[in-house]
Amino acid sequence: MAQRSTAGRSLPLRALICVGLLFGFYLLALGIVAALVAVNVIVIASGVIAPFLIVGSGFVALVILGIVFIVSVVPIPPPSGIELTREKAPALFDLAEEIARAADTDAPSTIVLVDEPNAFVHEETRFLGLVARGRTLAVGWQLLAGLDMNEISAVFAHEIGHFAHGDTRLTGVVYRAKDGMTSSIEFLRKDSKSTTGLAVSYLFEGYLHLFLFASRSISRD
Repeated sequence: MAQRSTAGRSLPLRALICVGLLFGFYLLALGIVAALVAVNVIVIASGVIAPFLIVGSGFVALVILGIVFIVSVVPIPPPSGIELTREKAPALFDLAEEIARAADTDAPSTIVLVDEPNAFVHEETRFLGLVARGRTLAVGWQLLAGLDMNEISAVFAHEIGHFAHGDTRLTGVVYRAKDGMTSSIEFLRKDSKSTTGLAVSYLFEGYLHLFLFASRSISRD
């Protein structure tokens, strides 16, 4: 439940950091694809027959383009669980709305009951986190069963505080980039038998370490 607050940084500044991180990823990915294309053009123009190089580099280029697509359009998945309604849990919705008013922020539109002793929040956003579409508060049934109302109120206040501070607005951007790079590294090392694929995976791994270091004030993982 404990999360690092990023209230000290403004949302526009963190959005700028995200844009920079994503731009670096796109630059690296498309730069690698351009280099692979250039190498193949040079090899073909020189008359050298290298089918394994062409096929291997083509495969790697397709993987990278697929990763770019994932990072660009695949959203962070919402919490999975049992969606509660106001009719079924009026006290929880009233509590969330009361805390949100006190924090001068919008209350979560959805409360989801999850099967883990934890609580967390999710915000669906567009345009690099600058436009919010919907907010979800997930809470484990174990907490509801084991805590009294004052303790539940404290949990809700902590989680809704992430909404108030803008912590959740940019996690989708960070999530997609991290997931894309991690998947690419695993895929290239597991399924690619070429030296080119292995070398590219190390390039992505290096940028991933840089990305994780730079985005740790934005990410809630």
